[in-house]
Amino acid sequence: MASPFLASGGALEGIRVVELATVIAGPSAAMLLCGFGADVIKVESPGRGDSWRYDGLQPGRQPACSLFEQANRGKRSICIDITSKPGIQALYGLIATCDVFITNVRLKSLKKRGLDYETLHSKLPHLVYAHLTGWGRVGPRMHDPGYDIGCFGAGAGVSMYSAQEPHAPIFPAGFGDQMTSTLLVLGIMTALYQRTTSKSGQLVDCSLFRAGVWGMATQVLKSFVYPARLDGKPILDTTQSSPTYTQYCSKDGVWFQLLGLEVTRHLPKMIAAFGVKDGPHVRKHLAAAYAAQGAADLESLMSQHGIWYTRFNTVADLTADGQAQASGVWTTAKGADHKFVANPVKLSNCPEKILSRAPAVGAHTAAILAELSLPQETVAAVLASQQRAKL
Repeated sequence: MASPFLASGGALEGIRVVELATVIAGPSAAMLLCGFGADVIKVESPGRGDSWRYDGLQPGRQPACSLFEQANRGKRSICIDITSKPGIQALYGLIATCDVFITNVRLKSLKKRGLDYETLHSKLPHLVYAHLTGWGRVGPRMHDPGYDIGCFGAGAGVSMYSAQEPHAPIFPAGFGDQMTSTLLVLGIMTALYQRTTSKSGQLVDCSLFRAGVWGMATQVLKSFVYPARLDGKPILDTTQSSPTYTQYCSKDGVWFQLLGLEVTRHLPKMIAAFGVKDGPHVRKHLAAAYAAQGAADLESLMSQHGIWYTRFNTVADLTADGQAQASGVWTTAKGADHKFVANPVKLSNCPEKILSRAPAVGAHTAAILAELSLPQETVAAVLASQQRAKL
């Protein structure tokens, strides 16, 4: 049954997704599917639900903080206590009606409750089972805690590569989660497509760690080619020493990334623009030329001479960026008072839906239970559990 909160006609209309996941990556993947028309049901524990609801919650922003809203727009919420027998019965009944099950619960807990892939696949062979983990489903760290700042940032080498002395390695929180969520969606969509011919679901196994290493592929490959450089320090891109493919800072503190990868093609333009001489110190001279002028003058000069560059945006710059607005970076949500980040993938025939705000905890429990073929005593126990948690 399609969600009444979504407009009809989406590419995934008729696809039901059950999400047993918290924080960012798993919920973000489910939200992307929701934006393409899927009916996404978020399973939360009675009471407070997903802890991410309250991370930095500003007064007046009920039912959840803006960070939670970004990853949970358009969904329905059902409260189920999966530690109880009636709760597990209700969850089994719900999963039996869905096409995709997304979870980031650790493997030990899933097996304990009969929610692991092997158990569910034996009962529901049609199910596409998407398991998002920190480190993967096998290996010495398979049961370790994760988060993107650990698996994607620290573990995959992303943070260390960006480390600048004397500062410690830094990593933008949520970055790895967002990137991994798109890879998880890729796996889910591939499995759904394959199911049209095989009639069988399968396991979609995606981890923050592998996603981070995938993002670091260029740097990792350099280590394979130059193993002698594996000294524990970041493997810097040697092209960054190029005078036309590096960074320069203006007089007023604005940084520019030069994009002239082909030095012989781009250096003459820069020499002409800045009036410097070619030679072994040309990069130093160009840096001084940039430091002597303001950002606005530099942008005008570079545009006149056809110099390829990009200005380093701050987050404040990005929110006012004309290209971001024109290219569909932002979206809205029904009832929200600010913008959200839109799905980066656009479909010409099935545009992204304007979703409702994230639901309150358990807002749709009774309605969803009514859609399932469950014993009345199970329904009553689940509803009672939610009510007790509110008291």
